[in-house]
Amino acid sequence: MASSLARVVFAGMVVLASGERMCEAKDVQPLNKDGLSTCTAFRFTFEVLSSSQHATIAAMLPASSVGTLMYRQSELGSEGAVALGAALSESTQLTTLTIREDNIGLEGARAVAQVLTAGVRLSLLDLRQARLTPEGGMLLADALRNNSDLAVLNLRAAGIGQAGAIAVAAALQVRTG
Repeated sequence: MASSLARVVFAGMVVLASGERMCEAKDVQPLNKDGLSTCTAFRFTFEVLSSSQHATIAAMLPASSVGTLMYRQSELGSEGAVALGAALSESTQLTTLTIREDNIGLEGARAVAQVLTAGVRLSLLDLRQARLTPEGGMLLADALRNNSDLAVLNLRAAGIGQAGAIAVAAALQVRTG
């Protein structure tokens, strides 16, 4: 049954040398979960979506083959990040997550930390300018201690402050996962 909340109409699909099929969102209209089935990578760049649209897309992700998910200046916010985190905690395909130049705050950081501890096998996490808060940095640090899958972490200008940065650095030195 089709959802009336969100449909992603693609500006185009690019097949990368790796075989990855990158779909880039152009605008949003009604869609069912099969709308994500042809994409292995999904990018929202400068696409402003409502929180209900973010939640609908997030709900479709666990059953999809999306391995790369990128949000950049999409107004994901903390509410969208929480919905995304809950859905991604069930994902078996996701290896790359980018939430860049968006204000996901403490609750968004908590959601990302949940993804890291839920067994999602992320190898790349990019949270540049995500405005996580120092407390959010501490939550990420706790999650990173038991996660050995993550190979690339970008927290440049993520708003975690000195205390968060120190906690993340210490966690990365003692990872046991």
